[in-house]
Amino acid sequence: MNKGPVLNHQHRIDLCAPISDQDIWEGLQAIDDDKSPGNDGQEDKPSISKEEIALIDLGHD
Repeated sequence: MNKGPVLNHQHRIDLCAPISDQDIWEGLQAIDDDKSPGNDGQEDKPSISKEEIALIDLGHD
């Protein structure tokens, strides 16, 4: 293991940083709403959007 790339001190600190509501929101925004069809050939779209789920999960309902 000591022959491969190694994280520097700042990178290790960054990995241990708390995840903010903004980090979660930006991650959700990066997810496309498209997906391949299901077994029946229809797209299964959830009845609630990822944004609505995030707002509920983050306590902003």
